[in-house]
Amino acid sequence: MSRYNPKQNSGAVFNAAEEFKNRALIDCDSIFGFQKIWVPENFTHLIKHYVNNPLEGEQGNLVAKLRQQLRPCPPGSIALFAEIYWILLLGPTNLRAERKRERIRHVWAMASPPISSFPPNFSNSVFLNDQALSGLGSAGPGFNLYQWKELQFAVIAFQDLMSQTPDTRKQLLDDPWAFARWLDHFQEADGRQFYHCLCHVLFPDEFERIFSEKDKARAARSPVLGISPSSVTDRPSRDQALFAARQVLEQEKGSLEIDFYEDPPILLRTKTPKTAKIDEFFMPVIDPETILQQMVLEGDDETDGAAEIEWEPLNQIYFGPPGTGKTHAMEKLRVERYSEGEHIEFVSFHPSYSYEDFVEGFRPEPGKGGQLGDRPVKGPFRLICERAHAYPEDRHTLFIDEINRANVAKVFGELITVLETSKRCAPGAKVEGLPASVRLQYSGDKLAVPRNLDIIASMNTADRSVTAIDHALRRRFEFIECPADPELIEPSKVGTVDLSKLLAAINDRIEFMLDRDHAIGHAILMGIHSVEKLKSVFSTQVIPLLMEYFFEDSLRAKIALTGKARVSVFFEERRLKPASLFENCDEFIGHEERVSISPSKNLDVWTEFDFQQLYDRRATISVDVVAAESDDSEGGAPQAETSPGI
Repeated sequence: MSRYNPKQNSGAVFNAAEEFKNRALIDCDSIFGFQKIWVPENFTHLIKHYVNNPLEGEQGNLVAKLRQQLRPCPPGSIALFAEIYWILLLGPTNLRAERKRERIRHVWAMASPPISSFPPNFSNSVFLNDQALSGLGSAGPGFNLYQWKELQFAVIAFQDLMSQTPDTRKQLLDDPWAFARWLDHFQEADGRQFYHCLCHVLFPDEFERIFSEKDKARAARSPVLGISPSSVTDRPSRDQALFAARQVLEQEKGSLEIDFYEDPPILLRTKTPKTAKIDEFFMPVIDPETILQQMVLEGDDETDGAAEIEWEPLNQIYFGPPGTGKTHAMEKLRVERYSEGEHIEFVSFHPSYSYEDFVEGFRPEPGKGGQLGDRPVKGPFRLICERAHAYPEDRHTLFIDEINRANVAKVFGELITVLETSKRCAPGAKVEGLPASVRLQYSGDKLAVPRNLDIIASMNTADRSVTAIDHALRRRFEFIECPADPELIEPSKVGTVDLSKLLAAINDRIEFMLDRDHAIGHAILMGIHSVEKLKSVFSTQVIPLLMEYFFEDSLRAKIALTGKARVSVFFEERRLKPASLFENCDEFIGHEERVSISPSKNLDVWTEFDFQQLYDRRATISVDVVAAESDDSEGGAPQAETSPGI
């Protein structure tokens, strides 16, 4: 069962939570012996003076702000807030027991006139003794940093619960999955860890002791548990999937002692190096969350919340010619971050992609009286920005494939300015009043880009050079080149053909005739183990790419491949003679012959020696084979002559 905890004194915690459920949530009584305080009128004051009166940006710590916000509240509301604070702090190990009592005592003492003294003999209190307040697991530094938001959510949720009839409340508190769906339906629940904490302490047999959204997503995505992504549509469905997966594991192991932080260790925390080479295809990537990961050690993350998490956002574009591993790099990074439980979005730009697709735009919908109306619909960029604000303790990543295929200046619009990493805002900050925010064109809402959002993109230089990218965008992104590197080809030889030398020679000719942006990537020649496979790759990928690069001049495409103008086995050439094709048209088309050049489809005649000649001029054969040209045809039907390649 998920109540198993290998480290903590969980029995006392669960006993306190059960007593809280019965006394406060069912009987409306105070757990600290004051009076019946879990009643609607006490919540009214907390909603007015605390929830609707946030003191963002004000000086002072959380307790000082609470003193200012709760000052107008009557004693009953303040006692209620102290008990809400108690249940909020019950599960996490972020604070020691003494500090938990200290914070609750501070709130209790804010009442004027004073209410009954805080329970002095806390060691005998089922709610306040050291064992009950020892906690069950870490909620991470973000829990303390955004504790004021957690408290807002708790007040809103409990107000709704206590406004229900006693029978409805009891039904919710008897059904773990109905309770989870109810708790998750609030708009304020987005990003709040209190959802995970409360579900676990009230229903320890059904919900995991995972209090971090990132860790719970990471667990659900672990291949060890085999949870289908399609079965996870929201947090409650994910919790049910984890519950089912745990039951399977318990049966397989024949034991209830399963903890995802230890056995199986799918959530074992490891320090991440600041730079890590993803693989041989691409450049190192800096991990901006290293500091955060190192801070969060199980049971040792007691932070005051006075300092923000120092996010270092990434704006990166991997650029290079086709086949150099740009998309592979992004996919590898995407899988790594997804497996770590992080939130990601992936979009692919194309020539018709617009601001309306990316940020927000009007979409048609049925209007009044049968008329067609419209409404602003959020695009992927706005959605991930809002999610990053809602989950400020986690990193979020937007991956953009082929960013240069769209008109980037038009797609980003007014957001170009606030994309700059130095102008990002703190995640979770109130957007209104922020200098680095913009008002969106369609909805009129304000949007600021948070620092916990990375933007990783790729661009194909064969489509468009880096120099052609909008200057405003270039200043705001770090460009990481992914050049063609023949030395990375594995295996490097096929028979007698040296693939590294082959690609290097072709790319040198392309750079001389065009530029290095049109090089052929090493990935195209990776994993070739036979000459037949090499023939296929050249026929279907390399030669068609050259024909595209030199689409107005097939002869130049042939020269780029072979380095020679003479007839090649890789191309078919036909002499087009106007005398045999036209009658009395010299004055219009001239009388000079032309040569039609097209890729050869006769792969059977290609040999290893032919490929060697593409990069080694010293390669020779014992007998020169010279293509004979047939004489001009006299009369008859118009015809074109074919010259066999050698």
